[in-house]
Amino acid sequence: MAGQGSGLLQPTKLIQADDFMPSIAPPGYQFEYSSALAAGALNLYVVPDGMTVEIVDFGVTAVTDVVDTAATTESSIKLDAVLGGSTTNVVAAAAITGGGGATTTLSAGSTASILRGTVPGSGDAGYAFTAASTALNNRYGAGTLIKATLADTHGTGSTGSAGVWVRLKYYSKDNGDV
Repeated sequence: MAGQGSGLLQPTKLIQADDFMPSIAPPGYQFEYSSALAAGALNLYVVPDGMTVEIVDFGVTAVTDVVDTAATTESSIKLDAVLGGSTTNVVAAAAITGGGGATTTLSAGSTASILRGTVPGSGDAGYAFTAASTALNNRYGAGTLIKATLADTHGTGSTGSAGVWVRLKYYSKDNGDV
């Protein structure tokens, strides 16, 4: 019988109506594919009304080899949270492959992110949450646009293609914690 610990399922909690409401489902990974890692903005997510999200991780997953060639073809990437006319820098601009002035490659299928700690900070801050974002506990409210910005360094961007992504979780909704 359901909820009694007998039978095959042995549920640990009763099913609630909220469990099936897509409006409060965890957003998880939000990403944009970039076929050429050149200058431009990638709009990753807009926080819906009544919700607060927490940014858990940010990174890049290479589809083809992403190559930063020192002083010729390099790209930087940063993450911002924009609400109205106010912008909070979440992750400061960093070399996309973490080269810090050296020629480096993020191999196809490889992922570099904050939580993995795979992007070294040589030559720049590396992938890390800024003090401004950690002061907010990486939490952003309704209407906030979470966007990544790619910039060409030395006039030409990295070669290769990748998915730029952010991992989010809902922190709260209008009528209490999720």
